Amino acid sequence: MESNSRVYDTCSAMYAREDGRDPFDHDIPPTVEELAQWRTWATSVFIPNIRAMRDVVVTRGAGVHPRPVHTAEE
Repeated sequence: MESNSRVYDTCSAMYAREDGRDPFDHDIPPTVEELAQWRTWATSVFIPNIRAMRDVVVTRGAGVHPRPVHTAEE
């Protein structure tokens, strides 16, 4: 999660508008160019990073089995 925050902060800083805010933290909707830049970051950076984190969770969690829940009736 921390790496996604850093990547998002980098993206926001690189494509900030004149007032310093990113296009998604603004009253004026993103332009076509800004949306294209976002799609490039999403497909080349954000999504692969999220998939890598998912793979770690799935791979490391594959051998973990939840403990059975015992009730007072048992």
